Amino acid sequence: MDSFNLNSDAYTESEIEDLFNLKAVYNTKDIALAKTVLIQQLTRTQDLGVEKQREIMFFIDTIANRIINKINKINTINLPQENSVITQGTNFIIENPDRIAGKHSDFTNGRITIDSTNAPPGYINPINVRTITQAISFDTRFRPNYYTTKSTNFSMVLPAIQKNVVSMRVATIELPLTYYAISQTQGNATCLIIELPITNSATNCWILNLPDGNYEQSWADRSRAEHIETAMNSAIIMARPATIDVNGIVTPIINPVPTDYLLATDLTYSLDHISGRSIFATPVNAPSSPTPSRFTYGFTMRFNVDNAGSLNMDTSIQLRLGWLLGFRSAEYVCEIINPPSSSLCISEGICLVSGPRYGFLAIDDHQKNTGPAYMVAYGNSILQNNIITRINLAALQAQVGIYQSSSDAGLTTQVNRTREYFGPVDIQRLHISLYDEFGRIIDLNNMDWSFSLAFEILYN
Repeated sequence: MDSFNLNSDAYTESEIEDLFNLKAVYNTKDIALAKTVLIQQLTRTQDLGVEKQREIMFFIDTIANRIINKINKINTINLPQENSVITQGTNFIIENPDRIAGKHSDFTNGRITIDSTNAPPGYINPINVRTITQAISFDTRFRPNYYTTKSTNFSMVLPAIQKNVVSMRVATIELPLTYYAISQTQGNATCLIIELPITNSATNCWILNLPDGNYEQSWADRSRAEHIETAMNSAIIMARPATIDVNGIVTPIINPVPTDYLLATDLTYSLDHISGRSIFATPVNAPSSPTPSRFTYGFTMRFNVDNAGSLNMDTSIQLRLGWLLGFRSAEYVCEIINPPSSSLCISEGICLVSGPRYGFLAIDDHQKNTGPAYMVAYGNSILQNNIITRINLAALQAQVGIYQSSSDAGLTTQVNRTREYFGPVDIQRLHISLYDEFGRIIDLNNMDWSFSLAFEILYN
């Protein structure tokens, strides 16, 4: 594919027809269908980079326009050269062709989309109406109120009002992958380790806080993020000593001494390379062991806690640290029945510490004469919020890695990136938002991004 000649001038019209697999007699609909087939084949090709896909799509557009222009030229030559004449008093005047086209335009089929080569005529007063495309580039570095707004949630006023807009399309997106998989802001950086047995009085516990950032399995080493095994074992050693009461309220020890902290011989975290599951384990407390684990009777791992370690039943367990590590329950009691022996806590799911797998671009244009083009279905609710398209963040991160810039070439269809209006509208104010899969605003950690919109505008 790399050696494929993308110079459209190097191909004859006959070769282009063969490339599109066109029959001897064809029309613009046949060309559009053949073009769609080629683009679909292109998007299914996994070994092409973003830039190569863009170059090939531009090449397909160019050669398609060549043979469309050929057909239009032939049809123009074959048109009968007769002019309709109207009378104005005693004068004979050739009637305006646009007026004739407007009178005979089809109202039932509507108009075609912004990528089409030719828009059908409308009948307005009675004038033949066609559309033009106006593209506008946006960069969040130039947003108003820069220091008081997030780059993923801000409002702006367009310098020039877009009048008579009939559709709006997301053309390009350039997004830095600088969001965190784990952060205190999201509430998924903390879990609680509780010593067994739990008593009616204060029980020893440790608040484990994983530093904000991105992590991956040690054997993957694809995105060059910190290894989750190393980070978790460091966090266990640094876990803050505290006590917990019967109501789940955690009280940190004010002035802890070194013996209050956990040791590597007390509790360890590991990943099974075969199953991919997370494991919290204590060593066997043999009598001859020089440093026996303090968890003689086992331990409890509690994941449904807030950043301070206290019990929190209001937030879904899917938004907690345990879920990313593969644990599907809120709490695990890892009890040692017959000491001395070890205690294991093994996750049901696979450890997959990643940020949002996909996101949604929402654009509030303050217009009411349009239907919801994109809805996100949850268990008992629907997220609309003026969403115009979905962005596959996981694929982008797998392609370029963390803390790198990316551009989304996956927006190849009109269905998932175009908003059509019931009639011409004027657009001046926009509110831009980026949501993750849970409907939360994505935090790019003070980094900026850019995108472009294409407005389809009526003109007489």
